[in-house]
Amino acid sequence: MRGNYFFLDREQGQTANVIVTVGPSEKHALVSQMFTPTALRGRGIQKRLLEQVCADADAEGMTLHLQPQPDSEGALQDHATSDQSKLVDLFRSFDFEFAEGNPAAMMVRPPKA
Repeated sequence: MRGNYFFLDREQGQTANVIVTVGPSEKHALVSQMFTPTALRGRGIQKRLLEQVCADADAEGMTLHLQPQPDSEGALQDHATSDQSKLVDLFRSFDFEFAEGNPAAMMVRPPKA
């Protein structure tokens, strides 16, 4: 998997991105940050980037992990929304679910066959 997925709007000169960190093993990756500038919001860019992240993870048999906490240090940051319930709904639409017994409120998405 690539580490940085991005969308460049040449007209606006701005970039939206998703950062993915592989580890602790070859079969696990952490979606560590999402960013969408205000001018690019509402266009479905993060959904398209997440579709590509999930497709690559599936192709490589990787489990994805993320922590849906908007604008908090060290957690997933999606500046397109400050509403955690909207983030959770977005990630559930990509088959992420909360890991059982996980105090860090991590969501997990196993690879699709």
